[in-house]
Amino acid sequence: MISAKRIRIEKNQEVSANYVKKKMDFINYLDNDSLAQIFMLLPISERITMKEVCSKWQEACQLAWHDIKKYKCTNTIVRNHKKCILTQRYVEKVLFNCGIYLKELILSLICDSSIMPIIAEHCKNLKTLEFALVEFGNKNTYRFVEAFTQLEQLKVVKIHISGYNFQFRMLNSLPKDINEIHLFFKPNGSPEISFDSGIIKSTLFTTMLFNSDPVAPSFFSLKKFTNLRSLTIHRCIITDIIQEISRKTTLVYLDLEKCKTKKEIFTFNQLLNLEHLNIKDVSFMDIPNLLSGIFNACKNLKHLDAPDFHVDLAEIKMENWVNWRNLVHLNIRWQASDAIIENIIKHCNNLEFINIDELNSESTIELTKLENLNHLDFEVTNIDNEVMVAIINNCKKLKHLVLPEYNMVKASIFYDLSKLQYIESLNLAFSFKLGDSAIIAIAKNCKLLKCLNIKNCNITSSGYIALTGLKNLEELNIEMSVNVEDNFVVKLRGIKSLYCSGCHELTDTGIIQFIKNNPDLEFLNISFNTNVTMDTIIAAEEAVKNRTNDTFLAIKSVDSDIEKACHEASKNRTNDTFLSIKTNDPDLEKACSESQWLIDC
Repeated sequence: MISAKRIRIEKNQEVSANYVKKKMDFINYLDNDSLAQIFMLLPISERITMKEVCSKWQEACQLAWHDIKKYKCTNTIVRNHKKCILTQRYVEKVLFNCGIYLKELILSLICDSSIMPIIAEHCKNLKTLEFALVEFGNKNTYRFVEAFTQLEQLKVVKIHISGYNFQFRMLNSLPKDINEIHLFFKPNGSPEISFDSGIIKSTLFTTMLFNSDPVAPSFFSLKKFTNLRSLTIHRCIITDIIQEISRKTTLVYLDLEKCKTKKEIFTFNQLLNLEHLNIKDVSFMDIPNLLSGIFNACKNLKHLDAPDFHVDLAEIKMENWVNWRNLVHLNIRWQASDAIIENIIKHCNNLEFINIDELNSESTIELTKLENLNHLDFEVTNIDNEVMVAIINNCKKLKHLVLPEYNMVKASIFYDLSKLQYIESLNLAFSFKLGDSAIIAIAKNCKLLKCLNIKNCNITSSGYIALTGLKNLEELNIEMSVNVEDNFVVKLRGIKSLYCSGCHELTDTGIIQFIKNNPDLEFLNISFNTNVTMDTIIAAEEAVKNRTNDTFLAIKSVDSDIEKACHEASKNRTNDTFLSIKTNDPDLEKACSESQWLIDC
């Protein structure tokens, strides 16, 4: 006979089970809008998974995407608690769900031209599109033409192109109201790119580059883009479009870095609205005084990057010096005089960077009076103690400082660098009089420091340990340093790039722990470290695989042990890799390919 007590227990258990069941199922009593609000708290990868649970959740998930206005291809995704390499198929799933809400889309090389019809169909409200290209052809061109025609809201397009052929005329299909076109070419083997019959074609960098037939501008024209404000073209022969560029008065931003032209006469004088001009490493043939009119005509110019052009600033009319009042960045070759420096100091109050490559000490000292100056680079210029004292006393807003290698700056002046409290990037490589006391003072006072280069300096372990107090430090170069040991690197946190080549006291133990302690590490140079072996590479891959972010790690090495590690990995490879080996060694490159590790040559 069952006792009353047992009956009560079983009844209570039954009630409890029913309660738990109802409690666990409570979420399904929510309406779809409420469920969607919950799903919107999840990352994109989890939202895609949620729709596979049941039909109700699938309906609710359709309402959980309107908050996604920007999507950028990352390196990896997390699915079922496992990190995987991102694929185009996954990106397509994302676009199916949130494409209609997207304003900005940034694709990577994992996506080819076959994704363009999907973008055209599902991303009608897109304002900004950025993507990379490595393959071309008529079929691919048709896909882009169709997509550009349908993306009527598009205002900004950025294209990164690798390879030999690009159907340039596809850009004629962009909306006429587009504001920005940015084209970044990176041809294989460093050939140049030229406009030829509507195709950008690879040509070796020889004198033959300038002997090809003229190109009809009808294949690509800027005329229809009446609201074009920003234009970037890198590594192209722009002869047949330079006239249109020079007359595009709506331009505010123009970047023609590493472009070339034939004997085509033009000026920038009509670009009165121009604020940013980059013609670094541009080859303009037989065009004298190309920039002379800019300084007299362009009243809004803020940034000029033309280090290969010598400009005689004495030709600037006195009444036009006022046009320089907005200048922030001035990178040209120029000769200093007392009058010119006086005008620069008087009229260029906003100047943050100015080229000082050909200036003597007296002129440089005068320029330190520019109160907003925050970038000084003496890499190819000698510097003396008097200049250093002027910089420390006058340039209170300095953020970036590069000293020449093998400089003779006194130890006491290095100590005073700690007064530069806003410094973010400091290059003191091969400064043999730099000592512990200066490094300790810099570490104590320069709390904003993000990038530090003290390659081959006379620092002891005490000085290195002090650097662990720099909480914002992201890039550190300590190459060829005999006193760098494991007990220093294991204490570093937040590092993204570490250059420790030739630090022979470092071992696997220290480097492995350093990698584990710095989950945002992107680059590590361990070349010529005799005590660092393949154990570091194997441990690095495991550590990177277990990261919760999507950061890849590139390791540079020339060690034969790394080659052995690659061969070993090729036998056991069962999943995606998140590690790349940076090398110029053909044997190591082959071993990396067999192991499926990425190669960054």
